[in-house]
Amino acid sequence: MIDDNGLDICVVGGVVEVDDVDGFLGVLEGYRGPGSIQVVDAGVVAGERHLIHAAEKAFDSWRREPISQSLDMEILLYVVGERQINRALDIAGVDEGRQEIGLVIAGDVDVDAVVDEIGLDVEGSVLSYSNEKEERILKAFDISVNEIEAVGRDKIPMLVLERVSLLDVDR
Repeated sequence: MIDDNGLDICVVGGVVEVDDVDGFLGVLEGYRGPGSIQVVDAGVVAGERHLIHAAEKAFDSWRREPISQSLDMEILLYVVGERQINRALDIAGVDEGRQEIGLVIAGDVDVDAVVDEIGLDVEGSVLSYSNEKEERILKAFDISVNEIEAVGRDKIPMLVLERVSLLDVDR
């Protein structure tokens, strides 16, 4: 997908086995080139739109006044709506073991090669919002019971998008 800024953004979800986090991130780094690759724990993803919106906001921020020192990290901060890198990593960072992840890939990156290299079993449904993710998402994005009562449970993904957008306001 090409966003309004002309940035080619692709999101891919699936299941992967991570034996060594640093090694795994190093493999992704090797494919990045002039583009950007960010991996997130799919347990805090409220849909593909969430990741695309976060990437768009991160790219805008990166061009104007970045929060972090890399576009990859900027994307992670926007995915979780958080200014603190350590907190963002605690919320959405990957761990060792078998897990559901989302990849946010921007720019000129060979997506198929990345997927093959890391052994990702592509399952787009891991990016979808689900009731199983609700508790973790509410905590990660500090969404209150009052907010849910006001708009309804079906609007939780929209509240997540709002939190992503609010990161610009919290500067």
